[in-house]
Amino acid sequence: MSTDFTAVPSTVEAIFARGGSLVSVDDRQTVASETRMGEAVAAWKLARKRGRIAGIQRKGGRISADKKALAAAGVERIRQYWGMPADEYPTMMLRKMAGTEDKPMAYNTIVAHIGYGRELAQKRLQAVAKRKATLKEPV
Repeated sequence: MSTDFTAVPSTVEAIFARGGSLVSVDDRQTVASETRMGEAVAAWKLARKRGRIAGIQRKGGRISADKKALAAAGVERIRQYWGMPADEYPTMMLRKMAGTEDKPMAYNTIVAHIGYGRELAQKRLQAVAKRKATLKEPV
């Protein structure tokens, strides 16, 4: 059908004259034959608006999912280095490894995916190393 509903009033009037009704595909809204033409136009415009909004929401959801997947992949590239000393693996170097070639990943994004900051990761790694050092092998 046309994008300008007022361009086809004779067709709609013919449908209504025969006792038919219009059903919106987007939101399943029915416009009965007793409806006035102005109300039918308003219902049609509302259905089109809802359809556009739903399309925009789907597109936005796909973009958001793609960004989250890209961030998760970047964090996985640096996860093993996150607890290493900063003099060996500086934070900015890890952020660049996790991000794109022109933009390093935000520190807070990395923390959100890993679950804790770099300082805590380094303390945990040091504690593990200390425990291993204190363990003695059986004689």
